[in-house]
Amino acid sequence: MTRRLKVLIQQQVLPPYRVPFFRELGRRVDLTVSIADNVRIPGVGTAEPAPEERTFTLLKFPERMFLGRAYQEGAVQHALATRPDVLVAGGGYLPYLAWARGGTRRLERAGIGLMTWGCSGYEFDGPEDWRRFAHGTLRRRLHHAYLGHFYRGHVRGFISYSAHTSEHLSYAYAIPGDRLFVAENAVDTAAIEGVYAKVATGALRKAPDRIVFVGRLIPSKGVDALVRVFASIAAGFPTSQLVIAGDGPHRTELEEIAAGSGLLGDRIRFCGHVGDKRQLAEILAGGGIFVLPGYGGLAINEAMAAGMAIVCSRGDGTEKHLVAPGENGLLLPRNDVNALRSALVTLLQDPALVQAMGQASFHRITRIFTLAHMVDRYVAALDGASGRQRAHPTLPLNGDAQAAEP
Repeated sequence: MTRRLKVLIQQQVLPPYRVPFFRELGRRVDLTVSIADNVRIPGVGTAEPAPEERTFTLLKFPERMFLGRAYQEGAVQHALATRPDVLVAGGGYLPYLAWARGGTRRLERAGIGLMTWGCSGYEFDGPEDWRRFAHGTLRRRLHHAYLGHFYRGHVRGFISYSAHTSEHLSYAYAIPGDRLFVAENAVDTAAIEGVYAKVATGALRKAPDRIVFVGRLIPSKGVDALVRVFASIAAGFPTSQLVIAGDGPHRTELEEIAAGSGLLGDRIRFCGHVGDKRQLAEILAGGGIFVLPGYGGLAINEAMAAGMAIVCSRGDGTEKHLVAPGENGLLLPRNDVNALRSALVTLLQDPALVQAMGQASFHRITRIFTLAHMVDRYVAALDGASGRQRAHPTLPLNGDAQAAEP
């Protein structure tokens, strides 16, 4: 019998949405997840799965800083003592290993392969855009040259949320293609799918002119633009609503913008943080259009499981996989208020189009970009980087949904 791959994954926190992924991954590999026990991210909870529910070992280490770079104190020592086949350093922890080279050398001497996982490069449109940034100063040129040298020499594999990140790593750091892997980000959408099923039976009404945003209320989400655009078109669509589920430091300012338009409460509703999964599912399934005007990602997956048409701007790259323009939603240039206004008007004028896009969203998220699909791709990346087998090919961006199904 083939021994299961032994894997240690470093995460800063363990958000509730990530637990189902680790639970399924733990059924495929011998998995340990380490998190920082002294870090709290506002708006992002840290889960404490019951021991009987775990298929993985959960460890906690204090997060420290070295030359401005974060690391988990004791994590490398634990790896050296337990000898995993692979250490997957979350993107925030990889820079430390690049500069604290003693730890990296000890991992290599112990036969522990170094990988990383996450998203990067989403701020850049392509090689030219990257070069303008990276070559802007001598310090940047030297810094990124050093990182490229470290990545190529010491990191066996890069698991990205999207092909956009893999492409960035290729042109920015000349990472060989056989070290680049994509495991499209996914969450467990079973609860939302169950609530959405009530729409078909008539037990839940879906309002095609109800616009929904779910996420942290921080400037990078672009919710201020959404509130202003909705206020500018609301008179033309008298039954339309904007529902904002989430909390954060930007909330007071957003409520003031909504109050200034005279629409707060009746037409623009703030729900605050919605921690109850069923309540969130009902908010999504009861709406027709999901809008993400700034950075984000996983909320799109949940909205698709609720049968919503998707309107989003360029984000971390995952949207390029999830949204097929004209099929299940619309992709917008970043920070383009006119494009956002045009997209909302187009959909609010055509409820049948909203319904068709919502059905296409449900099809894509339940048949293609599933949690099982993400686990398969992640395991294939681990196998590929460790030399056990060749990783699966990446799904095409905005490719034919039927052709891409497993």
